[in-house]
Amino acid sequence: MHISHPASEKHLEGGIKTSIQNQREAFEKQGISYTPRFSRDADILHLNVPTPRTYVQLRRAKRAGIPVVMHTHEIGENFQESFRLSTTFSPIVRRYVDFFYKRADHLIAPSEYAKRVLKQRGLNTPISVVTNGIDPDRLAGVYTGEYSPKSTIERNGEQESRLTVANASILFERKGLSDFTAVARQLQDVNFAWFGPRFNRFLTGSSVDKTIQQAPSNCVFPGFADDVRDVYTASDVFFFPTKSETEGISIIEAAYCGIPIVTRDIPVYEPLLEHGTHCLKGSSVEEFKNHIKLLQNDPELRKRLGENARELAEQFTIGAVGKELESVYQTTV
Repeated sequence: MHISHPASEKHLEGGIKTSIQNQREAFEKQGISYTPRFSRDADILHLNVPTPRTYVQLRRAKRAGIPVVMHTHEIGENFQESFRLSTTFSPIVRRYVDFFYKRADHLIAPSEYAKRVLKQRGLNTPISVVTNGIDPDRLAGVYTGEYSPKSTIERNGEQESRLTVANASILFERKGLSDFTAVARQLQDVNFAWFGPRFNRFLTGSSVDKTIQQAPSNCVFPGFADDVRDVYTASDVFFFPTKSETEGISIIEAAYCGIPIVTRDIPVYEPLLEHGTHCLKGSSVEEFKNHIKLLQNDPELRKRLGENARELAEQFTIGAVGKELESVYQTTV
């Protein structure tokens, strides 16, 4: 079986870029033949992003009799609070992505939550749930303590011995940026670090810049980490206050690294992460603050949550992803 897998990673950021990289790693581990461009010789066309260019590719595949599989990274709900006016235009985005998804032969949802949202909107296209997955090689040595960071957060004096709370996300308000800085402001004896790229300022508006500029001195923004292991090695607690996700790769990576997690109580994590077992969930700045304070004062709880999260995350490796993708392709052909 040969897969046409066109995607220009250099034009993508965040979880979608990582998901595409993981898919291709999964292909290689599973022995699935693929080409990173559109091909009329393929048995399946697998698309990841709904753009005018990919719509042309979809139409060409249909005319050639090639079945189309499409990932549903974007469902509309996770578009809100990402770009300027994105909340206003999110209903249009829902109709736009549904237009694409109805024309595919098979859809891949990263979570049961994403599948449920699409089914509730009346999509009749078959949907399989396949995690975006994590690449263990990308995280090698963090859990065992064998990895030596290439870069560190600069701290002075007493800051060096403080608990460090970190996040790894694009700087969007949807990711919980204002809540992250608000919690940092209330916990001045804790270090906070948000790792991640700043998206195009014209598209995101001035609110992100304002939030960063007004952040307290114990909250830093080191930018993009060339080696993601530097992020997780620096983290005593992974704080992921995102407001909407179809899965969220960084939280699964943090779990795989055995880092205790504090996250928002949102539908996508209801069946996946159990409060008090794999993480601590909250819905407000006050709850987030209390959870982090609890972890700061209870090393045994940090250890237990981290070990449980690691055990859960082991089922999300790209080895399992490759087998599930192959099953979807065989069903679709």
